[in-house]
Amino acid sequence: MINKKISNFYIILIIIILKSTSLLGSDSFFLSAKNINKNDINNTITAIGNVNVKSGKNKLKANKIINYINEKEVLALGNVVLFDEEGNVFYASEAKLEDTLKINFIKNIGLLLSDNSRIAASSAKSIKKKNKIVYKNVVFTNCKTCKEKKNKEVFWKLKAKRATHLKKS
Repeated sequence: MINKKISNFYIILIIIILKSTSLLGSDSFFLSAKNINKNDINNTITAIGNVNVKSGKNKLKANKIINYINEKEVLALGNVVLFDEEGNVFYASEAKLEDTLKINFIKNIGLLLSDNSRIAASSAKSIKKKNKIVYKNVVFTNCKTCKEKKNKEVFWKLKAKRATHLKKS
């Protein structure tokens, strides 16, 4: 048990020292997990079990993450929770992220926006060039569930097969 903890400590230390191939390519980051493995052949870092990652103001929690170092991508699997720098909280089953924890693609998403609005969708894809996010099979509301009602449904909601969030406007 002690050897395993020391091994994990050295792996984290190596990741910090090798900044150019670090997990998140950021000056300030933190990674913790039950197990962390580096595969030099595939050039990946895999963290399994209660994974917590912090990069700048972004935070990620998941059951498992795989960092593809050459591609500068992170795949988060199982009970994914992402806190972004704008105060939004993303819940998902799976997420493909940039190494800075910016979203590329996310599956089975529940989103609590910083203004307490809520979005649920089957998937979301970020299109960086156009500064937008495209949601599929989406439901949106800014109502909270009605605590007085027995069925606890929201007062109103919008549904669409596809919705686009233009970040600048």
